[in-house]
Amino acid sequence: MEEFHSVSKKPIYIPLLIGVLLLLGLYLTSLYHYLLFHSLAEMFSIVIAFSIFVLAWNCRKIIDNDYLIFLGIAYLFVGFIDIIHTLGYVGMGIFIGYGSNLPTQLWIAARYLESISLLIACFILDKRKMKINFILLGYIITVSLLFLSIFYWKIFPSCFVEGSGLTPFKKISEYIISLILAAAIFFLLKRKEKFDHQVLQWLVISILLTIASELAFTFYISAYGLSNLIGHIFKIISFYFIYQAIIVTGLTKPHELLFRNLQESEEELSYALKATNDGMWDSNFESGKFYKSDRYYEMLGYNPGEITITPKVFEELLHPEDKERVLQKIQECIEGKTKDYSAEFRLKTRSGKWKWILGRGKVVSHDSTGKALRFLGTHVDISQRKEAEEKMKKLARIDSLTGCYNRRCGLELLDRQLKLSHRSKSPLLLAFLDIDGFKSINDNFGHDEGDKVLKEVVKLFKSTLREIDIICRMGGDEFLLIFPDSSLKEAPLIKERLNKDLTKLNQTLKKPYKIELSVGLSEYNPDNPQSADELIRIADKKMYEDKKK
Repeated sequence: MEEFHSVSKKPIYIPLLIGVLLLLGLYLTSLYHYLLFHSLAEMFSIVIAFSIFVLAWNCRKIIDNDYLIFLGIAYLFVGFIDIIHTLGYVGMGIFIGYGSNLPTQLWIAARYLESISLLIACFILDKRKMKINFILLGYIITVSLLFLSIFYWKIFPSCFVEGSGLTPFKKISEYIISLILAAAIFFLLKRKEKFDHQVLQWLVISILLTIASELAFTFYISAYGLSNLIGHIFKIISFYFIYQAIIVTGLTKPHELLFRNLQESEEELSYALKATNDGMWDSNFESGKFYKSDRYYEMLGYNPGEITITPKVFEELLHPEDKERVLQKIQECIEGKTKDYSAEFRLKTRSGKWKWILGRGKVVSHDSTGKALRFLGTHVDISQRKEAEEKMKKLARIDSLTGCYNRRCGLELLDRQLKLSHRSKSPLLLAFLDIDGFKSINDNFGHDEGDKVLKEVVKLFKSTLREIDIICRMGGDEFLLIFPDSSLKEAPLIKERLNKDLTKLNQTLKKPYKIELSVGLSEYNPDNPQSADELIRIADKKMYEDKKK
């Protein structure tokens, strides 16, 4: 299958140089004003946390794996706690009377929430129907309880004591958080087939740096200490890799996002299409590449690689009667006027014959403005179905014994011809006929012989009448003949030809009986229009008059 996405390799030293300069700038900021450094460092991670949520939330309807959605919700609440942590930092002057313990408690709460979420997310990889509302409610309750335990009930364990530094709970918690993160790495690697290789690397590096950050925070005795500075720098780098893994991937590879699920789904679809004998097509408007499966070409009699069917070639292969309708339906789907595309049409095969195809498709990707980027679907060979449908239509229209039109179809055709005659101001001649002595033939020679007589009479009509004339069996031995653009003036000539050919038929058959016909005629005059029923009634009456002669 053709590749629709290519990743350009940019020189790695450019982002590295930018990163080093930014970190150097942050370090110099810490020397000038540590509180400013801390605020910038935390705001960096908060912005990324909220960005992950925004991306995940807006993509939730098109993502078929809940890992990203779950992480997005988790980082929304992690980022919220980090905001309170930043505002509560010593020197900010917002939460009076709390000292360094408050921001440390909030830090531990946020890191527990982040690490546990990363671990749980590994087990959501195999889930496909996560209940988002329950997840949101769970996080709201959890974060609310954390805030109540810190600010209202004041039962959250102390994490920092002024003059002494970190409490045992805080240090042990950092080790526990590191173990949870290590477990998250372990389970990520066990499910590595679910991820793009590069994305998995970034996620693992991010978690490793988070562990390093946590360990650095086990040593400081001052909120402005060196280990605190190192811990925040590790956190910044960690969130940068989260940014690369989720935000950059989500924006630059919107068709792939984080997972290989789409690729796996396409492979499964390919196998399924082979099993069902359907052809697949994929139009990527972004790259300008148009893929057709081998089966697609085989349906039209081509060997793979023998011809390339581009959109222009597809238009050329469409049957002239189908072209406008099909292209309009495709365009409406691409423009978003319809949810999907479905049409039955004929395509010219390699041999020049027409093949009936059922084409179905859907736009599966749009850009930020709503413009279609990728349009894919299938072609199904429905020739046999169309042939069966045609046979069914024929059975509904044709008298099975004689091969001429049946009563129902004959009346429909008569109504249509009357309308045409009325519009064109042209006459229409009707003949109502039956076979004289037909009951006697059935009684004396059997119904099989009677059936042969009916068939011979229809053959007679077909050989005598014009191609535009219409033959209908009304039932039993009665027939209706419709003569477009004819009037009673032509009636003698028509009767003469019928009688002449009927005489020849009897001479050829040499039966112990003679086939004779009684005929009644009526004419439709556009200047004095009559209904079909009235015209048939008149012709039927005249037929019985003819029979009495």
